[in-house]
Amino acid sequence: MEKLAVLAFGENEENLVKVTLLDRNTSKPLLTVRSSKERHEDFYGMLKNAEVDCLTQSLQELLVDEEMAGRFCYVNLPDSLVIYKCFKRNVANLPNFKQEEEREEFKALCLKENPDKKPLDNYQVAIMGVTTLGEFAYINVAYVLKATIQALQGAFARNKMAVLAIEPNFNGLRRILRLHFPTQPCIFLRAVIISGLIKKTFLA
Repeated sequence: MEKLAVLAFGENEENLVKVTLLDRNTSKPLLTVRSSKERHEDFYGMLKNAEVDCLTQSLQELLVDEEMAGRFCYVNLPDSLVIYKCFKRNVANLPNFKQEEEREEFKALCLKENPDKKPLDNYQVAIMGVTTLGEFAYINVAYVLKATIQALQGAFARNKMAVLAIEPNFNGLRRILRLHFPTQPCIFLRAVIISGLIKKTFLA
């Protein structure tokens, strides 16, 4: 049995964090919801401004709960703190994302073509997934400010709780991609940003 805790920031409201405790049976497809709770504060402002001290204090009550002991923590970021972009590439020129060097080269290209025109060193980028249609592939990526990731990691560390994955809100990703790319297919794998590394997780 794998014990999980999912903290969803801004899923329905920007200033709300919802904690859901789950038990996942690793031997068969079975997921049990143990409990859930919510906390209202200016989490959006804390994340946007990377206020690690305020985050530490605000999350303390949630993270030190006895029910959290021994759980793997996953964090979903609010949509408003994530920038999404879709790159179109010819299949013949598609990078091999299984090769670390080619994956890193493409991530560097994503940062060079930064959609928000902010300093490139301030971002981390996740390759969310690739859809192939005929001769072309559509590569979906998400940008997150490094300061946001570092603030969350710092708040968890100060509360003696490890965060294993920080990822964009998946439902928001689908909605935003459809809004900006209504004529392009958007089929993708979820990805997570962990200390600057990109790791694929669940098929969605």
